[in-house]
Amino acid sequence: MKILIIRFSSLGDLIKTTALIERICHEADNFEIHFVTKIDFASLFTEDSRLSRLLILDKKAKKATRMKNWIRANTNDLIEQIKDTQYDLVIDAHNTIRSRYYCWKLRSCYKKLIRFKKSRLRKLLLFLFRIPAPAYFLDKRLFGLLDPLFGTSQKTYLPKLVIADDKIRDDLEKKHRPNWNSTIAIIPGAAWKNKELKHDFWKNFIQSIPDSYQIALIGGEDKREKFDIKNSRVTNYMGKLDLTQSIVFASTCFKAIGVDTGVSHAVEALGEDVALILGPTGLETGAYPSRPNSQIFERELFCRPCSKNGSSPCIWGLGQLKCLQFQPSTVAKQFLEDD
Repeated sequence: MKILIIRFSSLGDLIKTTALIERICHEADNFEIHFVTKIDFASLFTEDSRLSRLLILDKKAKKATRMKNWIRANTNDLIEQIKDTQYDLVIDAHNTIRSRYYCWKLRSCYKKLIRFKKSRLRKLLLFLFRIPAPAYFLDKRLFGLLDPLFGTSQKTYLPKLVIADDKIRDDLEKKHRPNWNSTIAIIPGAAWKNKELKHDFWKNFIQSIPDSYQIALIGGEDKREKFDIKNSRVTNYMGKLDLTQSIVFASTCFKAIGVDTGVSHAVEALGEDVALILGPTGLETGAYPSRPNSQIFERELFCRPCSKNGSSPCIWGLGQLKCLQFQPSTVAKQFLEDD
């Protein structure tokens, strides 16, 4: 069975989509998985032995590039490359205009199409009229797409990344020489600023952590200056590590804590617990840890969740979202006590 899975972004949702790959690997016979995603996240899948082919969308590519088991190309060239294969099943795990366009252009290349159904009305009623909504488990909804083929699964499949983490970890040790057993990773940045706590929160959080721990700040270059904290125990790795290195680094530390962002969820996909600080997002929007022993810090407010990704303005009109007004010392204490 040849299966094509389409999921372009975002990082957190891509991580959840790996639960779908896990189910196929455990329940399908004689399968071959081809996976389509954007170049921004391709590094997470280039070493994935579960995939027979990785198809990378690079809008800036002038011509298609082939290497080993992956192809990188712009939209039209990538579609032409995919057309070379006949698929038994195409799974549109994104359900956007772009993914629908791909499915339409490839309509002669597959026998069956399964499309992820988004709960737009449910979210609209929740955000505008505060009508309660059930928990939104994206990974379970995704691997549930296969129920018509395999029947209702009796097993829960967790998101899982397959990367060369041992090699990456060895490289990190040689270059940065971290003391993994006494280092706490902090992931403070997010694509949507309304998910982020302020600089002062993290500064006071670190001051509440015992001096025996070192602190590693993990994230992208665009957040480096915003969250740069002057403290002898703090090393700012933001922008110094690529995406895969950042995930492996955070997952290897003694503990990791972060906001609702892709790197936080990716730590879990490498088999490690994480602490999530949730603000404008929540369980009803798919913001949740996958592992049972991971921690959640959130405030019970009638107004949250207020958007699927933190994009809506706060109704309180405050400089800091009310849902993100946590006491740093309290969070630090509970974070360490729950070990």
